[in-house]
Amino acid sequence: MASLLNWFGGASKPAAPAAPPGRCLKRVARDVATIRRDHATNLFAEQREAVATTVDCVVCGPEGTPYYGGLFHFRVEHPHSYPVENPTCTNLTTGQGRVGFNPNLYRTGKVCMSILGTWVGPGWNPSHSLSSVLLSIQSLMNDQPYCNEPGREGVARDDPNNKAYDAFLKYATLKFACVDVLDPAKTSAEPLPAAAKRFCAERFLERYDKIIEMVDAEIEKGTSGRLKDPSRASALGLGPVDYKGLRVDLAKRKAEAEKLLETESDDDEPAVEAKEEPSTPPREAP
Repeated sequence: MASLLNWFGGASKPAAPAAPPGRCLKRVARDVATIRRDHATNLFAEQREAVATTVDCVVCGPEGTPYYGGLFHFRVEHPHSYPVENPTCTNLTTGQGRVGFNPNLYRTGKVCMSILGTWVGPGWNPSHSLSSVLLSIQSLMNDQPYCNEPGREGVARDDPNNKAYDAFLKYATLKFACVDVLDPAKTSAEPLPAAAKRFCAERFLERYDKIIEMVDAEIEKGTSGRLKDPSRASALGLGPVDYKGLRVDLAKRKAEAEKLLETESDDDEPAVEAKEEPSTPPREAP
C-alpha cells in the first residue's frame, strides 16, 4: 500500500526537523562566549558545527581533590525552548563505561543534578546558564566526593571507605580523564573538537609538574594492588595499579601536547611572501 501511495503521490515525505528558534541559538552562543571569556582556565565550551544546540564541554578537576589533573568531557544538549527549559548533560569520560566518577556522575554518563531535573532539589530557571551547569558539576568534584551521596554527609575524612574512594578516584582520574583523554591514538564515538584538544593540552602542561609530584608521591608510598570503588558505582575495578607505568604515559602525553601546540602555533603564523630575487644574467663561459 505504501508503495502505491508513493507511486500516485499520496504519501507525504517525513517533515524535516524544525530549526531551533533564533532566541535559543543566540542564548547558547552567548553562554558559550561567556565561558570562553570568564572561565578560560578551568572550563571549555564549543558548539558543534552540525548541531549548534549541542555543545562539547570540558571541566578541569580542581586542585586539592582526587580529580586534579582530570579533563572531563561532557556533551550538553539544549532544547528548542532553552533557556525556559533545562539542557541535558552527559559525561563522556567514563573509562568506556567503567568508572562512576562521583555519586552524581554515573558510569553510564548520567549526570544527577537538580537543575537538570535528574535529582531532587531546586530546579532549573531561565536565569541559569551553561556556566551554571558546568560550575555545578565542578563543585561536585570536591575533596570528599564520597560524602556527596545522601546518608554519607557526616562520614569522617579518615573513614576507610572515604579514603579508599579518594585513592580510587585519583588513579582513575589520571588514567582515564588525563592520559586517555590526551592520547591521540584513542578513538571515540564523540571525539573532542580541535579547539578542545588544544585547551586540554594547555591545561595539562600547566599542571604537569604538580601531577608528576602526585604520581611520584604514590610511587614512593608503594601504592599498588587493586583499587576498588567502595561506593559500588563503578565496574569491577581498575586492574592492577601501576603508577610507574602511568608516569611513563604522562611523559608521552607531555611530548605530544607540546608538539600539538607547537604545530598549531606554526599554522597560526602568517605566511611570509617570498620576494623575487633580481634575475642575474648568466655568466659567459671563459
